[in-house]
Amino acid sequence: MKTTTAIVATKLACSALLIAATLGVLGHQRAAPELWPAQAPLWSVLPGWLVSAASGWYLPVVDQAALLFDRSKIALGAYLLAQVIVVAAVFAIPFLTVAIIRYLLSALLLGGIAYDLALYAVAGQFPNYETTATMIGNLHVGFRGAFGAYAATTLPSVVAVTISAVIYCWKPPASAGRLAATVTTLAFVAVGAILIWTNGHTTAFPSPVSSYANAYKSIVEGADQPLEPVRYDGPLRSAFDKIVLIVDESIRGDYISLNDPEVGTTPFLLSRAAELENFGLASSGANCSTQARLILRFGPRANDLQRSWKSIRARTSILQFARHAGFKTMHIDAHGTAHRYDSGMTATEASYIDLRVVVDSAPAYGRDETVASTLIDLLRRPGRMFILADKYGVHVPYDRAYPADFTPFPVAGLVFSLADRATLTTHYKNAIRWSVDGFFRAILTLGIPEKTLVLYTSDHGQSLSTTGMSHCNAGSAADRSEAIVPLFTLTSDPAWRRALAEGAMVKFDKASHFQLFPTILQALGYNETWVRSTFGPSFIDRLANPNGRWFWAGGTLIPVDR
Repeated sequence: MKTTTAIVATKLACSALLIAATLGVLGHQRAAPELWPAQAPLWSVLPGWLVSAASGWYLPVVDQAALLFDRSKIALGAYLLAQVIVVAAVFAIPFLTVAIIRYLLSALLLGGIAYDLALYAVAGQFPNYETTATMIGNLHVGFRGAFGAYAATTLPSVVAVTISAVIYCWKPPASAGRLAATVTTLAFVAVGAILIWTNGHTTAFPSPVSSYANAYKSIVEGADQPLEPVRYDGPLRSAFDKIVLIVDESIRGDYISLNDPEVGTTPFLLSRAAELENFGLASSGANCSTQARLILRFGPRANDLQRSWKSIRARTSILQFARHAGFKTMHIDAHGTAHRYDSGMTATEASYIDLRVVVDSAPAYGRDETVASTLIDLLRRPGRMFILADKYGVHVPYDRAYPADFTPFPVAGLVFSLADRATLTTHYKNAIRWSVDGFFRAILTLGIPEKTLVLYTSDHGQSLSTTGMSHCNAGSAADRSEAIVPLFTLTSDPAWRRALAEGAMVKFDKASHFQLFPTILQALGYNETWVRSTFGPSFIDRLANPNGRWFWAGGTLIPVDR
């Protein structure tokens, strides 16, 4: 009897601790008092362990309940009841008497909680849809070494969940089996009913249900679907034979020498500054890779991002517009594989690519050299081409983005760590010198052919913080630096160079990714008035941003210039 009581008490205590941890009141030091509705004087007198609960999973549940309060009291009651049942299921699963079911559901539950707590430990917030979509998109590369970089931060969460798994697997008393099975079944029914009822829109549930719902939503929204055809009957007059969009990865705008000569990362590029039209510190459309690149390829305006990403990726792709304008479409892809597309690209979108060159060689830091040589080859082939070049760029951990013997900024004997910002930024600067300056040394040394336009930017920036994620932080946790990217152009056409130079004067440190899509359309030959009315202003429009600059951060539009 004593043994049975001890098992029951231990299982209940374990579940209670997991609930407390996912509420943010256990084992976390990253308090977020600014998230409390009454910031002062309430949070200043609360204990630290309670202040950290300002980031718990209950926040989106409360927000969703508030919306339902005004719409339907019956719906509100059903929703809140479902939340209670889901929490009860966390206590019920370790008491399921059928061993194989207990093991499988425990693995599902605890694996999801481990993911939530690990991301919470890193970012100070629970993962949302954008974070989960990015994680799924990077599974094929093992998060590019991020596991190792964040190991120390996430280890306590992993250890706690591992211990919980042992406790969950203990054989429970048979008397609890029927009640446990009933509660668990009701939880699945309740969550399923809400997802079906709201067509998958409502994903706010206790941990870890929201992450599983967001993962499912990401997979569904990333499924192949038809694209809107090109709807344009006007004239097409392009000055170019080659138009190149180079999209780098994780390059922060204030860490290239064009924007700060003192940083010393791109001396070659700085030496060729007179040939470029530099727009300074531009802003990306989003601080997550997939969403940022979708914005570049499909051209939504900032206010369009309030819609679903599925609707955005159903628009007309820049590849379709290029084809319609008589350009062959080329894609140099340093992120995908021969059998897998990257950055939200579907098979239907890829069907508008005439030539796809996959660069997936190892070591990864050698890929940008191949991207450069491939681009040089394409630029010298005859015929009109639109070339999308997705560089490999820089990823956490930064020391893997350049060869070990390449250290223009000395880091001898120092292992990459997120704990020391000086070492972190030194590795980052070495990576940029290798990836960005080396790339353009190869491209610009030979010069670009006549009738060519090159546009360069990065998908997003980096926080370079010793706490939190390097990018893709959500809402108030997102830092402006995650959206600060370089942006410059290079062209051999005199008229376009003058227009871009004038645009750069007006938009220096004010340009945005939302202006890049219309710029490419104008370069492809589409009517300027039609482009502006349909997609907004381009880089050669002499107007700044009347409504400021914004970037998408996990469901929230964040002002860049704040």
